[in-house]
Amino acid sequence: MKMKMIHAKASMVVTVKARGVLLGVAAGVLGALAVRGDIDDPLAYWSFDDAENLLVNQVTPSPHHNASVLLGTPVAGVADGASGIVGNALLLDGTAAIRLPYHQDNLETSFTLSLWYWQQTNDTRQSVYQTRDNYTATYEAEIGAHSRFASYAGQDYVGAITTELREWVHLTHTFSTVGNTTTLSVYTNGVFVFSHSVGSGAVFGGSEIRGIRGFHIGAARGDLVFGGWGWRCFKGMIDDLALWGRALSAAEVEAVYQRGVSGAKLAFTPAPAPVISLGGKDLSFTLNTDSGLPAGMFNNGWLIHNVQDPAYPYVAADTARPVLDYVPDTAGHAEGPFNAEVADVKWRVPLTDTMRQLSQGDFTLETWFRTTDGGRGTVMGNFYGQTLGVVNLEFFYDNQVRLYLGIPNYGDIDFKATATNVNTRNGQWHHLAGIRHGDTLYL
Repeated sequence: MKMKMIHAKASMVVTVKARGVLLGVAAGVLGALAVRGDIDDPLAYWSFDDAENLLVNQVTPSPHHNASVLLGTPVAGVADGASGIVGNALLLDGTAAIRLPYHQDNLETSFTLSLWYWQQTNDTRQSVYQTRDNYTATYEAEIGAHSRFASYAGQDYVGAITTELREWVHLTHTFSTVGNTTTLSVYTNGVFVFSHSVGSGAVFGGSEIRGIRGFHIGAARGDLVFGGWGWRCFKGMIDDLALWGRALSAAEVEAVYQRGVSGAKLAFTPAPAPVISLGGKDLSFTLNTDSGLPAGMFNNGWLIHNVQDPAYPYVAADTARPVLDYVPDTAGHAEGPFNAEVADVKWRVPLTDTMRQLSQGDFTLETWFRTTDGGRGTVMGNFYGQTLGVVNLEFFYDNQVRLYLGIPNYGDIDFKATATNVNTRNGQWHHLAGIRHGDTLYL
């Protein structure tokens, strides 16, 4: 690697610390070697050297741990007139991005994200990375200042850094949670810049408004069903992307930076795919599909773990946590409201599309349920904080059942029917089906 790729601001930072660029780099490399064992434990790492295995997570290479294509055609390569940190980089042309299948269930509440980026143009507002649903964790250009990148934690503004075009910049975000407080610390080129603390619920909430359910690398948040919210795709290169399941110390962050400066890749110990434990619970399911995997999986009746879009959508987390604590046992059954077993689940969805993109032509939604709750609630559907493109099979007040459609460019169809011949909220098992056939809806 040529030292010319490290931009002037990095040199100035090193000069302050060690009175000279060459001496500073040498001292940093020695420091990096001294703490090497402390940084060689990433959960996930992508060097982007191998074009054939561009998206493979080198720590745990598996369908459920590799990155996936989010947009366009991301490739391995190097921009004209530049070089990668080590070999090739992730080359993005402003229409491409990737998604990391890491979320708050497998990262937990203290973690670190580290990467190098090289911005080719600043003609648009661009995002280096952002969480998939909202700007819960973010590093992206500000409105009207396309070379000034702002960091956010829990949708709180933390601060901004002005960087130069066509020069490598190293970014590290460490999230540290103590009690109910999460602190984001921002480092650039190995040096601490600023930090900000928020309530941990703002970062690790249980909805798409708050929470970390995956990372977009090279793009902002967006919704694949409703056409996205601009995406703000990055133009340039991203290299040596890594995640740690803890907040690195300042010395460790500097060591990671110096590893890249010295032209060395991160070291790591390959880890096997984790074994899924049911934690002593009597849970089971049988999954039959026409091909591949479905885009969603209900665990015990509740979609607890939001899953990734294709190509590998089903991620099963450890269910030793109290699964049924999410929903009160409304029927008073010791085994919970949904009998604690899902068996012979048959998905008959054309798997060329994700389930959330199910066509609103003819369809049937059907399920068995039992509850004593007389209020509203979605039994099955794809409502996602929007009013268009929705298909929901729901409970409504006063013993009503409901089939609700939100049709793009047309409006809403809200079909409710009172179940007059049976008390649907008596805690016993009932079968409910919602059908669209042509222009007719049935419940």
